[in-house]
Amino acid sequence: GFIPQADTVRVEEMINYFPYDWKGPDSASTPFNSTVSVMPTPWNEHTRLMHVAIKGFDVKPAEQPRANLVFLIDVSGSMSEQDKLPLLQSAFRLLVNKLRPDDTVSIVTYAGDAGTVLEPTKASEKDKILAAIDNLTSGGSTAGEAGIKEAYRLAQKSFVKDGINRVMLATDGD
Repeated sequence: GFIPQADTVRVEEMINYFPYDWKGPDSASTPFNSTVSVMPTPWNEHTRLMHVAIKGFDVKPAEQPRANLVFLIDVSGSMSEQDKLPLLQSAFRLLVNKLRPDDTVSIVTYAGDAGTVLEPTKASEKDKILAAIDNLTSGGSTAGEAGIKEAYRLAQKSFVKDGINRVMLATDGD
């Protein structure tokens, strides 16, 4: 392992990591429940803390529509650090292992230019998807616009009516 740089850790991501036992809605007709509480601030009697909790309706995996995911990944030289491309590869491997066999994954990368690494592929071909993720390497400049155009072309090519259609942009912003 490694210790991440302080500016790569966001408080909201740390908070979102933990499972909270908040009551969610009983049906999909109510998309979320919220709970709000206000309490005195222990360190300043002139202020208050407000706690806001939101819990969405849990859709059972068997009831979720098919997913069409396009991973648009920045593989420019700035992504070579341990907490960038290698971390993204680990995260995408975890995601692929959670997909259902009829979900679809495409991978587009961009650096000096953009290119399709993986045409739309069913998650049932998990080994093929994971190999494409594992073979990503970083280097070069950033051609983000071309990557975005290619990612949306692939998303449209495998569009799932009434499904989950997403382009997932992964970049360090440089």
